[in-house]
Amino acid sequence: MRMKFCLAFIALICSTAVFSQTAKPYVHETKDYKIQFPSTPSDTSFKIPSELGELVLHMNTYQPRIELNDENVVYSLIETSYPDTVNPEDITENLDVFFREAIDGAVKEVKGKLLNETAVFFGAYPARTVEIEFGNGSFIIKATYLLKENKIIVLQTLTEKLKYPNAQVNKFFESFQLK
Repeated sequence: MRMKFCLAFIALICSTAVFSQTAKPYVHETKDYKIQFPSTPSDTSFKIPSELGELVLHMNTYQPRIELNDENVVYSLIETSYPDTVNPEDITENLDVFFREAIDGAVKEVKGKLLNETAVFFGAYPARTVEIEFGNGSFIIKATYLLKENKIIVLQTLTEKLKYPNAQVNKFFESFQLK
């Protein structure tokens, strides 16, 4: 199964973030999860044709203004829903391939280098957390790819390498909770 759509999202996230006017924490909540952004993120939804059928994509992106002195460049959450015709068991049978293609695609898209990869679980749901260096070693993307039934949820931060890791990255990832 191809995860090519994940490739473009990291680049898209970096190039389409919307600036927020305030820095009041914002809790983004759906029926499946909740996560706290440093402030109100932009919210974009669209559909993507794929070999599996039409994918529905929801992106929440927050890019702090420079004067807020946030150590990170971008915070994002991307939720991709697969068509009902895709059986989640088909994905979980090839779980290692599924995650490998998603991660390798992300690394290739930003012409980066995979620094770290950890297999984790959110309850019963499998996930992979990665750190990718890119931009000639200037930036780090931390991302968690979580597979929940017929959805993949991707949490991401983009940080200048000299400012990574930091407490704000940790707070963002630790705020994520499945329902």
